[in-house]
Amino acid sequence: SLFIREHNRLILTETGKIFLPYAIETLQTIQSGISSINHFIDKQKKPLRVGVDFLIGSWMLPDFLASFSHGHQDIEFSVSYLSPLMSFRALRNREIELCLNCISDKIAHEFELIPLFTLPYVIKVASNHPLAKKKNPALATILEYPGIVMPKYAPPRQTLENFLYRKNLILLAQHEAEPIFALLKLAKLSLGWCFIPKNVIDRNLITIYEHPTLHIDYFIIYRKGHKLSDDA
Repeated sequence: SLFIREHNRLILTETGKIFLPYAIETLQTIQSGISSINHFIDKQKKPLRVGVDFLIGSWMLPDFLASFSHGHQDIEFSVSYLSPLMSFRALRNREIELCLNCISDKIAHEFELIPLFTLPYVIKVASNHPLAKKKNPALATILEYPGIVMPKYAPPRQTLENFLYRKNLILLAQHEAEPIFALLKLAKLSLGWCFIPKNVIDRNLITIYEHPTLHIDYFIIYRKGHKLSDDA
């Protein structure tokens, strides 16, 4: 035998002491083989660098990646959280292969777009905001109060301003904030109304205005001339 049991201990016999170095060498060889196989598998994985905004990255991407990765274990995701402006800069600089985001009509012609989904946007306020006490307030009334909106380059901001322009209204007083988390934080502090996706639910915020034309299209966006693989 290789060892004997003595009370609660195992003690190597003389035969066991002779065999021990060979056992250690065998285990090390097996471990080296497993490491080599894992390294080979990792090298076979196809990297896919993706840029997402904070809305998709926080509320939608985790479930999507968990489902997609289960059936596509040969693809290694590298995800960056980027604003629309930063996403398009990263695409132009070839820092990412594609992004999941909304895009301004002014630069849409630069990229290939695959429709993803459409999100309705609404105006919300904190439950203790003065507008929360008004029943179905008109847009003109809402605009009398400070608003919390994204910067001018953001497609949701452009959509809102175009909507107001068609109604002969102008967005004057507002706070600018990005990403969505920042808008939520400022709105919950009752610093103003905010223009955010309808599906972002917070018990401290209530919807005071919505319109069917206030929606934002999201796309899979990639560079023109960049041939995506079937896996991508």
